[in-house]
Amino acid sequence: MTIPYSTSGTIDANGESVAIDYRGEVPNTRRFNGAAGIQLVGTFTGTLNIEVTRDGTTYAPIQALNEATGMLNTAMTAAGLYRVELAGVRALRVRSVAWTDGAVNVTLLAVEG
Repeated sequence: MTIPYSTSGTIDANGESVAIDYRGEVPNTRRFNGAAGIQLVGTFTGTLNIEVTRDGTTYAPIQALNEATGMLNTAMTAAGLYRVELAGVRALRVRSVAWTDGAVNVTLLAVEG
């Protein structure tokens, strides 16, 4: 059974993030085993890192596919559509680093496989 889960938020400063996170669920055993889509809308100058965690505490970078260019990268610097393949991930987040200006609306849609 495929269960979609989505969230969205705005990033407009360094260190902010938007995340899909199953940690609040009881009995806290759900994991993403499918894919996630990332949509960035807005004008900004900065870098957005794509990160996942399996233990709920330590985040690590993961590559996303830029749907327009076909390139894989662990960071995004422009608005667009991106796709991430996930396996056994507890949370996915997009986090701003080296932020200079502007705002971006981040929408995350994950599908549990």
